[in-house]
Formats: sequence, structure tokens, C-alpha cells
Amino acid sequence: MVRSTPSRLASIVPAAGWLRGYTSVGALGSSTCVSTPRSTAVLPAFDLQCALGSSDAYAVFDLLAGAPQAVLGHEVLTLVLPVKGEPPASYTSLVVSGAPGAKEGLLTQINAVRTNLKRASLQEVPAQSHTANVLVPHFFAASFDHEESKLELITLGLIAGWDVPGPIRDAHLVSFRGTRGDNAPSFLSELLFFPSTRSILLDPDARRVAVATMQDGKSQAVFGLVTTYSIFEPRSYAAAETELLDELDRQRQARGKKPIERVGGEEVDRVLEPIMAKLTRGEMSPIGGLQEVLDTYGKKLHRAFQGVVHSTMVIDGWRPTFEGPLVELDGVAVTSKVGFFVGEGANWGQYVTYFIYMPL
Repeated sequence: MVRSTPSRLASIVPAAGWLRGYTSVGALGSSTCVSTPRSTAVLPAFDLQCALGSSDAYAVFDLLAGAPQAVLGHEVLTLVLPVKGEPPASYTSLVVSGAPGAKEGLLTQINAVRTNLKRASLQEVPAQSHTANVLVPHFFAASFDHEESKLELITLGLIAGWDVPGPIRDAHLVSFRGTRGDNAPSFLSELLFFPSTRSILLDPDARRVAVATMQDGKSQAVFGLVTTYSIFEPRSYAAAETELLDELDRQRQARGKKPIERVGGEEVDRVLEPIMAKLTRGEMSPIGGLQEVLDTYGKKLHRAFQGVVHSTMVIDGWRPTFEGPLVELDGVAVTSKVGFFVGEGANWGQYVTYFIYMPL
């Protein structure tokens, strides 16, 4: 494991609302870093633990961060970390096991690698790829001219995936610039050198993809966009719920408050699970669901409960800033529940997180 030092790294993300860290593990693996247990670091400070491959000579670490309430993030830090002794003085191209020759299309190469890793092939959505091909020149023009607002608008449009059969659970975009010619066989290996890119192109949950490329005949350059889409499928959010309560404890500790009393179990699930199922089917709004939870608890336990609801586009790595009674009360009992809401006629869902609490 590698652990960051909050006081030294806080200045890298001075106004971050969320962050994600990744490390390379083995030839093609990647690992998502987690918050260090019992750490008191609160954004923009951060304290992460990241898995390393025991047989690797070095590991690549990527840190992505986004502004508060922002869907889009940017790479803010890349490090090469020695695992055993000193890092090598030079680096050779990554050997991508299972990839066919460079004459094959990029998607064919990516799917060959995914197949070799026993992961489902990405299914291209032709209509979405057509849209991406139209936007490629505008995307890179905005990037070169540092037009952040235009760049975000294009990126959000591609991630929205209007032509992708939904409901979409998550989407990620990789932009790249490569060179055609003799070095083309190493192109995919260059992309997969970075663990954050591996986590997108080789994501086990990704099912759909849009691919777009543009060639510059003069410089032999290739510009491209690859957007992957995960379709909503029921999953367990237990780890995310625990992480959120850990974050609440960290923020309470920073204010000199004692840890929360965590409430869970079968009785809690009997109240919350049916409501989360209604959210997924679009039969109830997030606010309506919260009110039903509070009413049900009040009738069952004859106590007054309070609650907070958050709607976000990401859940893994999301760290909210808590306010009000949750961080101000000296003693509080809390349960958290994460679900998914798909509105009527919507192509995208969104994560819904409830924090139900009672003063002690």
C-alpha cells in the first residue's frame, strides 16, 4: 500500500469537491485508492491508501479531481512510485497481451485486450460514434485554445449519450493524441500506461462505447475520443455507505465532536429497501422517498427523525461537505442508504443518498 501525506498534497486541489486516485497493478490492472481509515483529512486535504503490485518494479499513480458540484474532473497529479528499490532510469513500451496488430481498429484492439482479461466486449453505438466524430475537431480546438466552458459543454454532451440505450449509470471519456506510422503498434500501450485510463477502457462494468478519431495528414497525428457507458444494474452500495459515514466521522472529528452511532440491520433495511426500489423504477421522487422514510420511522418508533438527501452523478469517491445537525450535534444516531433514481422518460439515472438521523 502507498499512503499520501495530507499536509504536503493539499495545495494540489485547492477547491476540490471530489477526487479519485488510481494506481497501476501488474501489466494491465488498476486499483482505485480509498480514504485512509480514521484519517482526519477534509478536502482540499486528502489522505489515500492505494494498492500496489508486489512484483511490480514501479507503480503509476494518477489523481483526478473535480470542483464542488462538478461532474467533470481533470488529472491533477501523476507520479511514478518505486515498489522495490529505485525506479528504473528508462521505460519501455508496455506489452499489451492479447492486442492484435495496429492495422486493426482501436476498438478491436481494446476488445481483444478485454477478452484476454475475461471481460465483456464493448458494444459500439454507431449513432453515438457519429456524433462524436462530428465533435472531435471542436473538442481539440477548444482544448488547444483553453476554452474550458466549450470543452466542458462538448464533454457533457458526449457523456450524456443521447443515442445510447439506457438507463445509463455512468460514463467516462478518454481523449488522446497519437502518431501514425512505425510507432503505431505502441499506441494502445501508451494509453494503458496510465491507471486512470485503464480503469475506463478496461472497466469490467462498461458495456457500450462511442469511438471517434480524426487524422492530420500533415503531421501524421491522430486525435481521438473514446466514451464508455455503464448501464444501470442493481448492485450493493454497502461499501459506499460505510465510506460516507466514515467521512461524516472525519468531519465531526475536525469539529471536536465524537463519532456517530451507526444504525443498521434488517429492520432498517425493511423500511428503506422498498423505497429505494420505487426510486429505481421512477415511481417516487428522491424528496418523496425521504419523506416516506421519515414518516415510516416516526410511526414505528414514535420518535422524531430528520433526514438529508443528496443527488449526485458519482458515488464511488464522492465526499460531501456535511452541514447542520449532522456535524453540530454532540451525539447523533445515523443511517445512510444509497440508491439510484431514474426519472420518467430519462436516459440517465442519478445516485440518491439518504442520511437519516436522530439526536441522542
